[in-house]
This record gives sequence, C-alpha cells and structure tokens, in this order.
Amino acid sequence: MSSLIGIDGCPGGWLQVSWAAPALPVTEVSKTLPKRPIGSTIAIDMPIGLSVSEPRQCDLQGRDLLGARRSCIFPAPVRGALQHLNDYPSASAASFNACGKKMSKQTFFLMPKIAELDQIADESFHEAHPELSFMDWGGGTPFLPKKTAEGKLQRAALIDSKWPGAREKAEQDLGKKTGRWQTDDLLDAFAMLWTAERIAAGTAKILGSEIDPTGKPMTISI
Repeated sequence: MSSLIGIDGCPGGWLQVSWAAPALPVTEVSKTLPKRPIGSTIAIDMPIGLSVSEPRQCDLQGRDLLGARRSCIFPAPVRGALQHLNDYPSASAASFNACGKKMSKQTFFLMPKIAELDQIADESFHEAHPELSFMDWGGGTPFLPKKTAEGKLQRAALIDSKWPGAREKAEQDLGKKTGRWQTDDLLDAFAMLWTAERIAAGTAKILGSEIDPTGKPMTISI
C-alpha cells in the first residue's frame, strides 16, 4: 500500500496522520505543510480549488448532506481574496466585489493556510471535510458537534475500531498541553486518513465537478 495521509489545520500549523499498513499510523505537527512521500494519497481539510465569483457546488452539496449541521462547511474564499492575506477589510471587500458577500472572520483567519496549500497542491492532494467523512463512516447520520463530550466519543469510537491503539499512541507522540494541537484536530486528521484510504481504493464519493481558473478541482471527497 502506498502512504496514506490525513491532514487537518491546528494551532501549531498542520496535524498530519500518515499510514502505511500494517504499521500503526504515525502522527506529527509541523508549522508548514510537511514533505510527503512520492505516490502518497492525501486528504486535507482545507479548500483547494477556489471560485472566481460563484459559490462552489461541492460546498452547497456538502451542506445539503449535513442538513441541520450545514454551518460546519464554511464558504471557501474567492480566489481574488488571496491577494489580501494580511488585511481583513480588503479581503472582505474583494469577496463582496466578486460574489456580493463579505468574508467572515473565520474564513479570513484560514487564508494563510489556504494560500500555503494553494502553492503546492498537486494531484496527490484531495480536499475533504471531517464532518462529511464521519457522517458517511458512521452510517449516514451527521454526528453531534465535535466540541461536545458525546461528539468526541462518537468519533473516537470509529477511529479506535479501525486503528486500535493508534489514537492513544498519537496523543502520546504529540504530547499534551503543548498548545500546538487540540483533541478535535487529531480526530479530524484521522477522518481525513479514512477518506484518503477510500480515495486510493477508488471508492470515495466526490461532491462537485468544477475546475477553478488555475486548473485545481473544486471538489470534496468523502
């Protein structure tokens, strides 16, 4: 099996879980996107293809699937906003001029990571979303919010059933109370790893089919 990688953004940069069976997954936090083995399949919780003006169809489809929890999928920024990484008023104005909607602070705070990914994303990177992955993995019903104790237990149970001992080992490897990562970052990275395995096997569901002006796909893999 080629290397499978799940990546989620975290306070310290990026939390990556890598897996090459039969070994347990290996976890690390790095300030910038880590180097990846040639031939690896990567699922990452971050927008890749960016629209010029219209809402991305993959986001709309994902929100429809999540129903009452649709707000978990935030609007991806328009491509023109990437020119204003350090200026929220300018980024929001660029968004409004392009699509008629101002940019949320949540989206703006993610812009540096989106721009970093935009510079290196190639065919090995696949955009995914943890809430969609956990929903499909768990049988088709959206999970409880990940910040709740019940939501954490739901997600941890799935991870532990597939990779026994891997989550506990990851917590030990990463170290606790470092301020670089949070529990939900780790859970989400494992959801991305689950999706990466499906992508590599050719069994992933794909939302959207559009291509952005730079040739990057505006899709979400589940």
